[in-house]
Amino acid sequence: QYDDFWDSVQNFGKRTRYYYGFDNWAGAEYIRPKYKVIPKTASTYLFNGCTSLKALEKDYFDFSQIPENYTEYKEGLYALCNNCSSLEIVEDVNFQPIMSYAYFFAGCINLKTIEVLRVSEKSGFGGSNGGDCFYKCTALENVSFEGVIGKKISFPYSPLSIESLKSVITHLKDYSGTDSEYTCTVMFKTSAFEALEAEGATSPNNNTWAEYIDDLKWNLTLLALT
Repeated sequence: QYDDFWDSVQNFGKRTRYYYGFDNWAGAEYIRPKYKVIPKTASTYLFNGCTSLKALEKDYFDFSQIPENYTEYKEGLYALCNNCSSLEIVEDVNFQPIMSYAYFFAGCINLKTIEVLRVSEKSGFGGSNGGDCFYKCTALENVSFEGVIGKKISFPYSPLSIESLKSVITHLKDYSGTDSEYTCTVMFKTSAFEALEAEGATSPNNNTWAEYIDDLKWNLTLLALT
């Protein structure tokens, strides 16, 4: 029965389109297919509403084949883990930079760790302030970025660790001396950023982190949302 089920769901491992693939598998704490899931085309809402899912594991999922230029709604990985309210960790499942991370982890209220999120300066995070990706991520402490963050991004719900805050900030695109100075905003939870500022002048420019963000010609906004 195991073989019959997964061979049917995954077309004997040949399936590459996972649009709504595991949508509302609300009773599954772990989704561990027979064949590694390697989407190559539209796979939006893949885990939408998987309210019991606890981990997205690299042994079972690889997202390296989604083309960067796919649009956010009909293609790509739009709302990948939307409302996965029990999700605690996203392992390095080989995310590569894509155009939109809108609603990627929205409503993941227990998500604590995202091992790696790879981005490019083309990557957007959804919403008027770049906050859709991490909307209501009220437990998120650990996130590591690779690449360049070139568009507005927001974490007003997240008690990010000092190392995570530094990872975000040090991957912001340097807009100094360009026509794009102060066109982008980075937003953090007030208490998290205050802990970073308490370190003093430890930024790459030997000044405070708020001053360093200003050196990059980004706007900084602090909020505390619940």
